[in-house]
Amino acid sequence: MTDLGRTTLFALLALALVLAMASGPPTAPPLGPEHPAPPCEVAVERQGQGVFCLTPAEAAAAGLRAGDRVTVDGGVDRMAPERVALFAAPVDLNAASLAELEALPGVGPGLAARIAAGRPYRDVEELARVPGLGPRRLAALRGRVLVGEAADAGQ
Repeated sequence: MTDLGRTTLFALLALALVLAMASGPPTAPPLGPEHPAPPCEVAVERQGQGVFCLTPAEAAAAGLRAGDRVTVDGGVDRMAPERVALFAAPVDLNAASLAELEALPGVGPGLAARIAAGRPYRDVEELARVPGLGPRRLAALRGRVLVGEAADAGQ
């Protein structure tokens, strides 16, 4: 390669670097129906920092479950229902808010209210007793719902 060719190559590489730096840092695509969340074993949100993917062992060691949100002061509550749905985090039938229940596939406000009214549940199969929740919808919900320890405590 000639000196002129090397100089031209370096100039082009430098120009590409300058243009890349001028456009700012790369951004992640927005999450939503067109851009689903990446697969995540246990999605946990840290307030102000975003959603992190933990292994089941890491989550258990921290006392967290999928869909939990750790606040700045170290408290734990739940992610917004839209995030729970986006990351397909399981929803606890005995503890979920109406908004969380409505974020489940095929569950609207009326069905969410009937699910909440049927509490407490000992297992997911008890959803079959909820009016308007047939075998097909129950099958679709099985992977997205769970019954937490609150049911064992009689709550």
